[in-house]
This record gives sequence, structure tokens and C-alpha cells, in this order.
Amino acid sequence: WVRNTRNEKNISPKESLDISYLASNGDYENRFEPIIKKLANISEIVAVDEKPENAVSLILKNTEYYLSIGDKIDVEEETAKLVKELEYSKGFLLSVQKKLQNERFVNHAPAAVVEKEKAKMADAEIKISALEKQIAGLKLQ
Repeated sequence: WVRNTRNEKNISPKESLDISYLASNGDYENRFEPIIKKLANISEIVAVDEKPENAVSLILKNTEYYLSIGDKIDVEEETAKLVKELEYSKGFLLSVQKKLQNERFVNHAPAAVVEKEKAKMADAEIKISALEKQIAGLKLQ
């Protein structure tokens, strides 16, 4: 994600960047932090309570990460990408909801499969909420 963002934004790999994540989730594992810092040229990884200014975000599982890129962000381009991802996520959520509303599926599928679909639905709802916040935050810039 960091390398792709650097390529998309034409940021030199030699330029050190910062990563932050929402502290409210508590899902962050720091065991790979030294490797991430080395491979992606990250100066620090810190917990934050809200999205930093001029940052690109990524959602992994239930944790939202931010890559601070300063004034190198194209707000219109980033908003368009987030809107596209939001539309995809809403479509995915709709398909999972339809599956869970199908009585035949719910009654005949193994309990583990039904629980997995419910987890997918919950993750999609969290992702949609986060994407909507990101889009709203970009519109304020």
C-alpha cells in the first residue's frame, strides 16, 4: 500500500513518511513494525484519535491506517477513488444481505458459513462507514 501510494503520487522512495492508525479499534499489532519501517521507509507508526490532515487511508480488517503525504494529495482524484470503492462496498454489502435474507440459505447452510457471512456483513458496514467519513473529510479540504 505504501509503495503503491508513493508510485501513484510520485513520491520518492527516499522520502521518509509517517503512518498512523485509529487507536479506538485496538486491532493494531506492532510485531511487524520494524520490517514495515525498513521496507517502506517509514519514520514512525503512531496511534491517533482522528484522521490526520492530508493523509491517504487504508482499511485492513477493522483498522484504519493513514499515510501522511503532506500536500502531495490530489483531493479530487482521491475522492473519486473513494467513491468508487464505496460503491463497490455497498454492492458487496447488498449481495451479502440478500444471501442472509434467503431463508433457504440460512436454514440449509452450515452454521459456520452463516456466521462467516454475518461477519462479512459487519466488516462491510464498518468499511462503508469509514469510507463515507473519508469522503466527507476530503470534501472539507
